[in-house]
Amino acid sequence: MNERDQTRTYERATGWRQLAGVAALATIAGCTGVIGNNGPDNGGTGSGSTGTGMTTGTTTGSTTGVTTSTGTAMPPPLGYQPQTAGLRRLTIPQYQNSVRDVLGTPLTFSIDFEPDTSLSGFVAIGAANVGLSAHIVEQFETSALDVAKQGLGNVAARAALAACTPTGVADANCTKLFIQKIGRRAWRRAMTDEEVTRYAGVATNAQTVLNDFFGGLGYAVAGILQSPHFLYREELGTQDPSDAKRVVFDDNELATRLSYFLWNSTPDDALLDAAAAHQITQAGGLPTQASRLLASDRLAPAMQNFFDELYRLDDLDTLPQLTTSFPQMTPTLGPAMRTETLMMVNDVVFTKKGDFRDIFDSKTTFVNTELAKLYGLPNPGGTGFAAVTLPDSGMRVGFLGQASLLARSSQPDRSSATRRGKFIQESLLCHDIAAPPPGIAPFPAMVPGTTRDRLTAHRQSTSCNACHSIMDPIGLALENFDGIGAFRTADGGKTIDASGDLDGNLFNGPRQLAAVIKVHPDLSTCVARNVYRYAVAHVETEAERTSLDPVFQAFQASGYRFQALLEGVIKTPGFVLAAKPTN
Repeated sequence: MNERDQTRTYERATGWRQLAGVAALATIAGCTGVIGNNGPDNGGTGSGSTGTGMTTGTTTGSTTGVTTSTGTAMPPPLGYQPQTAGLRRLTIPQYQNSVRDVLGTPLTFSIDFEPDTSLSGFVAIGAANVGLSAHIVEQFETSALDVAKQGLGNVAARAALAACTPTGVADANCTKLFIQKIGRRAWRRAMTDEEVTRYAGVATNAQTVLNDFFGGLGYAVAGILQSPHFLYREELGTQDPSDAKRVVFDDNELATRLSYFLWNSTPDDALLDAAAAHQITQAGGLPTQASRLLASDRLAPAMQNFFDELYRLDDLDTLPQLTTSFPQMTPTLGPAMRTETLMMVNDVVFTKKGDFRDIFDSKTTFVNTELAKLYGLPNPGGTGFAAVTLPDSGMRVGFLGQASLLARSSQPDRSSATRRGKFIQESLLCHDIAAPPPGIAPFPAMVPGTTRDRLTAHRQSTSCNACHSIMDPIGLALENFDGIGAFRTADGGKTIDASGDLDGNLFNGPRQLAAVIKVHPDLSTCVARNVYRYAVAHVETEAERTSLDPVFQAFQASGYRFQALLEGVIKTPGFVLAAKPTN
């Protein structure tokens, strides 16, 4: 009997797909609107449901008592109103990271997963608002079977999972040990006795049919990995004794929030142990665990996901720039730009642990052969990236001089001062820019002259001037870089005028613009607000904003160390409590 026939035989004999939770996921797939937080700022549309057919149960030895100290969080300010508790789907990176950590081994994901939905700038917010499609449910099923086979096929990894050697094809005790260990990591809590028995039954039936201990165990593991308990973060909270309208997150929920925030993956065994001992909700418990995760070498690679989303770096994988306009454009150039920015941010923020704002005037960057050629720098040699120091005599410095920002905010055939200014206003300073009114006149791209000349003419229209006047003067400072970030001195046959102003601060060229942005008061508060949104999966409401003031103050007092910002967000009321769900 070949493998495919074995699979079909087993599924018919046991009804595995229903036992494994596929039916529950199919039900959740019908939810296309809000599934968790449903505040007005989340950007979700349509009507949804929080119903999943999931049963939380009470784990063996657990208690329902929860302290409101929530591990030494800051007390809510007067009038504070938290967001509603709910479910959060794992993002694709979180899913892949979690599966690897659950099984304790490197894995290959052969499926091109349906992409996550980004809302208000982050897929974390999308995951709290958008349900599963039928297509991705099928993908998760296929993936679960595949990775279970890979993980259990690794002898060293499975030996680390359970300290037992099966004595036969269907060793009940050894089967339960594997299920308890894998289930605890995957579901981020201990499985109930009933749950262990149910999945052990799946494994035993499969082991008997297939005459293979680990082959049969794989079906139980696959079921665990496509259960709603794994694919959804259950952050529903427990009644807050001090406020009937609020819930506080319990130890397991806080362990989950902390781990996915800082490591973008499921909690490790030490964090799960602390949760099981109810240490996280005790005074000092949450900061203690946060300090451990912040000190880990897992922090930097996990937080790259935040910067990747904040600066829209994923757009670089599919840049639309035309080779007819930019002969240096290649399929590998965009990904190289992405790598440069992430390496520079990592160097400033995590290696040097310096002032976050230094990313705007850092003279150190990282290039490969292709980027060095684009920037007019010496070839670093080799096939990878190397650290280089940018010359003092050049205009290129920091993030504003990197091709990632410059190319992503350009048109396919030309640079765009407007797009670059818009990105700086919205993504770096959190200044809202209104959408263009209907019937707006098209940009006069073919009119002779420089970009500045054309934009000046375009702003003669009153309807255009309102928004362009706060975007163009910023973006024009970057006109010495073309649509893929290469340096130039002229545009339209004229010497480029790179002067401009930002909120009354005059500058000339990208270096002076970088200096203005670095000390702009909205820069640090903007990144803090975005870290908060990334952590709690919603845009802060008016009623929450005062609770972020201590975060801003601590960030500034630390010398703008990013780790201090992460610590501050973990201490906010919004990280440890929520409004009671109404349905």
